[in-house]
Amino acid sequence: LRSCRRRPSLRERTLFIYFRSRQMSTRLRLCSAAILLAPSAGMRLFAPSAGLRLRGFARPLATAAPSMSMADAALPTLEDLTDPREWLEEVEGETQIGWVKEQNADAVARIGEPSDKPLYGRLLEIMESDEKIPYIGRVLNGLYYNFWQDETHVQGIWRRCTLDEYRKAEPEWELVLDLDALSAESGVSWVWGGSTLLDEGPGVRKDRVMVSLSRGGADAKVSREFNLDAKEFVAVGGFELPEAKSQLSYKDRDTLLVGGVFGEGEMTDSGYPRSVWEWRRGTPLAEATKVYEGEQS
Repeated sequence: LRSCRRRPSLRERTLFIYFRSRQMSTRLRLCSAAILLAPSAGMRLFAPSAGLRLRGFARPLATAAPSMSMADAALPTLEDLTDPREWLEEVEGETQIGWVKEQNADAVARIGEPSDKPLYGRLLEIMESDEKIPYIGRVLNGLYYNFWQDETHVQGIWRRCTLDEYRKAEPEWELVLDLDALSAESGVSWVWGGSTLLDEGPGVRKDRVMVSLSRGGADAKVSREFNLDAKEFVAVGGFELPEAKSQLSYKDRDTLLVGGVFGEGEMTDSGYPRSVWEWRRGTPLAEATKVYEGEQS
C-alpha cells in the first residue's frame, strides 16, 4: 500500500491483513478445484476441463519432466538475473509514488473499498482494541516500558509502569514520550524507530537512551539523546544525529559509536554504514574519529 519501508499505522496494517485474507481465500478456492496425484510414472496435476490456469502451469493437465542432475541443469548466473521492479527502490520519487497510487486504485476497483466491508471493520477493531497485551520492550530501574498505538494515539506513546501495576487488568501507566504531541508541536509526522540504551553495567542506574525517530516512517532517522528521569530530550550537551540511515551505540557516557552520517563515501552500495566513528560529547560531529572501516560492497 505504500512504496516506502516503514512502521505502518494501525489502519495500514489492517488494510494489509484484509488484502492478504482476500488473497488467501482466492488461493484456497483454486486449490480446492485441483487434485494432486503422484503415480509411479511421475506427478500429474488434474484440473477442471474448463481450463483452470494455476500459477506455474501452462495447461489444465501437466506432467512433471524427467528428473535431471545438478550437473545437467543450466543454472542462472548473477548476470542473467534482472529485477523489473528495481526502479521502485527510489521510494520518495514522484514516478514511484504515482505508480503505487495507481496500484492502490486498481486494487480498490477490483476488490472494492476495504473500509466498507465487514471484515475490515472487524480487523480494525482488533488492531485498535485496548485489550491487546502490552508488549514490554525494556525493563529499566524496575520499570516496564511499552510502546503503544491505538485509535487515540495514532503515532504512539512510550510509557512505563511497575511490575505490580503491569499485572493489573488496567495498569496505571506513566507517560514517557508522546509522539502525537511531538508531531503536532513540530509539524512533522514522527514515527517511532526504537531506543538505544546507555548501559554502564549491573547496579548502575539507567538514565539515558538515544531515541530514533523518522519522518513519516522513512529509512533515514533522526536520533536524539533522551533523559529517562526527566522524561525529555537532553537540550544542552546532548548527542543528536542528523537525519540519515545511521547506526549507533554508546561506548560510555560521553562517547557515542556512530556510522552512516559521514557521506556517501562511508556507505555500502545499498546505502548503509560501512565505518564506525567515535564521537565525544561536547565536540562537533565533524571531529569524530574513525575506528573501523569495512570494504566497499
